[in-house]
Amino acid sequence: MKERIHIVLVTDKNFIAHLSVAICSVLKNTAQDAALSFYILHEGLSEPARNDIQNLQKIRSFDLQFVLIDCSYYKKHLFTWGSGLPGVIFARFKVPEMLRELKKCIYLDTDIIVRADISELWGVDISGHPFGAVEEPKDTRLRRNCGLSIPLDKAYCNTGVLLLNLEQLRAINIDDKVDEFLKTNKLELLYSEQDILNMMFYDRWLLLPMRWNVFTGMYTEMASNNYMHYSDEESLKALRDPAIVHFTGKEKPDSFLCLHPYAKEYWDYLKWTPLAGSVMLKDKSLRNFIIKFLSIIRIYLRRLPFIAWLRQVRCSLCVLSFMKLFRAANIYH
Repeated sequence: MKERIHIVLVTDKNFIAHLSVAICSVLKNTAQDAALSFYILHEGLSEPARNDIQNLQKIRSFDLQFVLIDCSYYKKHLFTWGSGLPGVIFARFKVPEMLRELKKCIYLDTDIIVRADISELWGVDISGHPFGAVEEPKDTRLRRNCGLSIPLDKAYCNTGVLLLNLEQLRAINIDDKVDEFLKTNKLELLYSEQDILNMMFYDRWLLLPMRWNVFTGMYTEMASNNYMHYSDEESLKALRDPAIVHFTGKEKPDSFLCLHPYAKEYWDYLKWTPLAGSVMLKDKSLRNFIIKFLSIIRIYLRRLPFIAWLRQVRCSLCVLSFMKLFRAANIYH
């Protein structure tokens, strides 16, 4: 028997189908001799919803704990941050204290599918780092680093897939640190909890192989996706065979407007869950057909070398403007 793998997901009643698919994909693709424990952080799931998740035991055996949490403190900050995200997503800050018996865990957003043996990710050495994550592309890094006053020579990470060093996070009292951050920072946090983690740990997190969090923007804006630490070869390999597909953005695979190339695999995994047949494709209409068609054209144009170059120029000009602004205000470091 291999070492037990501990996986944390956070959900509310609106994401039960996505949660079921995410867990199902782990169960189907992880080696049979791997022991799996799932911890579902929630603010009050109904008994039928909990039963749907429990019934995934029919695929293979695993340990399951539902952990009730209260994220009301974080919710009152959502308007200030200009975020439409549910407050429950900030529950990841509570994981170290709520699961004190664990030394480390894998955190997964619910809008993912795992296509490889997750024990490979579990085996990454996280010693000396608060967490491991995958780097965002250059466009995002430049925009967010400027907006958050993070040095431009530091990578900006996506926090939808994290390998958490819970011992180190407990040692620094992460929940208290976030509370202090919220009281002293009034920045516009475009990506809310992701911006917070990047600001607090920009020079301390561990870079994970790109294949462990291949998110939507990597496909839709492929022409402009270049990275500080990933080679072109690694990027192409990750896009062709991702270990974890992350359906970032508003349109998830259950939406007609979703253009993700791996959306079909979502439906394949859904068939193995108790929710098979109860989840239907939504947003299908003539208006959305036109929107989808125009979106496909837009993606194609953004991948053209000349358009990609223009976007890089625009991004560089924005960076220069931010730097001048911060220097003038004595903020930029």
